[in-house]
Amino acid sequence: NAQGKYILFVDADCEPSPELFKKAFDLVDQGDVVLCGAQSFMEGLSGISKKMIDISNRTLAKRKWVLGSFALCTREIYELAGGFDEKYYTSEDIYFSIKVRDLIKGQNKSIHVIENPRITTSARKFESPFRMIVMLFVSLIPNSNRYKSLMGYWYNRSD
Repeated sequence: NAQGKYILFVDADCEPSPELFKKAFDLVDQGDVVLCGAQSFMEGLSGISKKMIDISNRTLAKRKWVLGSFALCTREIYELAGGFDEKYYTSEDIYFSIKVRDLIKGQNKSIHVIENPRITTSARKFESPFRMIVMLFVSLIPNSNRYKSLMGYWYNRSD
């Protein structure tokens, strides 16, 4: 059970910079931002893979969806939202962001996705265009992220 004022999530394959930590904590410390995340940067991507990440970053910022690769929130909002829904094997962070957005509607609170600096993360899921197409196709199946057997592209490592 978390006892502090904030809860921070960072994926094991991510490298947040000191500047990102400072910016996120400064935003949440001000009191109006209750959930803060960052856009992703993945070294070595090019072509369609890089385009997909660029589109994803723009979509996340526009919709105020925070990824679990780097998410900072107040303990209060985490508890009010019920945390991450464990019935999902992927996208639980998106569902959490939506819950938080609904909870703060009409209040003087917000969700913020930091554009710069970005969170540096592994590109292993996006290195193969074929793998990306499979990910996209499977994600279009309603509720597919509730079945671990369909999420092999997310959990199975090729290295």
